[in-house]
Amino acid sequence: TFEGNVEDLGSELKIRAADEEEHCRNSQEAYNSQIQSLKRQADTGNVELVNALAEKSIVEAARQERRVQLVRMSRDAKHGLEECRRELTALSTTMCSARRLRNDLGGTGAFLGDCEVTDWILEPCSKTCGKGSTQNMTRRVVSAPSGANRRCPALTGSRSCNDRPCPVNGLMSRWGPWSQCSRACGGGTRTRSRAVLREPQHGGLPTGETLQERICNAQPCDADCTLFPWSNWSACSKACNSGHRVRRRAVRQVALGEGKCPAADAPERYQAEACHQQVCAGTPAMRCNSTLDLVFALDSSGSAGSSGLQAAVAFAKAVSARLDFGERLGMVGAVHFADTATEAQALTVDGIALQTQLDSIPWTRGKTNSGEALALAGQILERDGRPGVRSAVVLITDGMPLSSFIASTAAKRLRASGVRVLFVLVGSGLSKQAVRSWASQPAAENILKVQSYAALGNETKVTELFADLCPDF
Repeated sequence: TFEGNVEDLGSELKIRAADEEEHCRNSQEAYNSQIQSLKRQADTGNVELVNALAEKSIVEAARQERRVQLVRMSRDAKHGLEECRRELTALSTTMCSARRLRNDLGGTGAFLGDCEVTDWILEPCSKTCGKGSTQNMTRRVVSAPSGANRRCPALTGSRSCNDRPCPVNGLMSRWGPWSQCSRACGGGTRTRSRAVLREPQHGGLPTGETLQERICNAQPCDADCTLFPWSNWSACSKACNSGHRVRRRAVRQVALGEGKCPAADAPERYQAEACHQQVCAGTPAMRCNSTLDLVFALDSSGSAGSSGLQAAVAFAKAVSARLDFGERLGMVGAVHFADTATEAQALTVDGIALQTQLDSIPWTRGKTNSGEALALAGQILERDGRPGVRSAVVLITDGMPLSSFIASTAAKRLRASGVRVLFVLVGSGLSKQAVRSWASQPAAENILKVQSYAALGNETKVTELFADLCPDF
């Protein structure tokens, strides 16, 4: 109706506005979260930068100090070498002068220079470093004058050695924890650091690196999703009259960034093929022995008319008569609807009681409130349905609902809860496109079309609905 269409449009606009607001709120929360994460990373980076600069300053000062020490030591060594050379020259000059003087005196008296000895033979130093270490020295006589004038220098001696300070190795702290990755994707870096607790001294082993870096989150920022292999083919949806079976591919890893992923019903993830294409047998009448919770929703509005309602009731009774009732088999309930929806029968295993309640449904005239009928049928299944048992709602109508929005919402909720939604469309007063969006998928197996209410009396239509509704006979 025009009134219903206006209400539907208003409801759709409200929902769209709510969805947009929710999208904006989620986006803002995501942006805020990213901002906070980047701030934390920036704070961590600043702290690491300050620490690195401080460490650099310390290392630079130590390097400058070592350079000064090296210059001073080189200067002292050069001076010491020059002094040693001067002393050696002076001693050599003194020795030569003494020899000439002795020769001038006619070689009388004992003189140390008459005895030739080897160079000093150095023994190992008592310690490798530190104060108080000594080194013994020995030498041997090569030649010496005979007689009473024989006089040689000392053949043993000692001197201090290795009196330099012992080397002190550098010492470092343990590695700190790895930082957060600098990027969420596309290749970032993580770092960890450690401090220098003691600088090396007197030639000790140097300290190692103070900062380590490794690559992280190397996966691309934009990546398509990956899929699992195809599942096995499902059981056939129908026992006859051409059903279908399907197989699917689930998402192994979701898409990242601007990456793409095919929809669940895209050919890359969903395949279907026909099965059980043989025509259902007309005789004997097919019976359903499946475990099933079923609710009929019958149109008792003004457009259906009294005769139309009676035909719908007869159709529901004929379908029920082919169903095997029982606690582990079938349970059936019913509602009827016009301006409002009314419960006619709760789910029951009593076929006779169901037939009685169906016969008592009145023709209430009024508008076609299909959405409320679907919602009430869902409430009955939620209240009386058995856990783990397949459930279905069969709605019989000849006209568009009072509110397409409410009907669509109710059908969507039923499908989301696992209830199968089937439509029996009488005549041509309904939008086939709309009904296809409300029915369970595939729509061809969940929509039964008849030309008129009188055609519902055809037994083949009962068989067709059974083939769609019940896979087990």
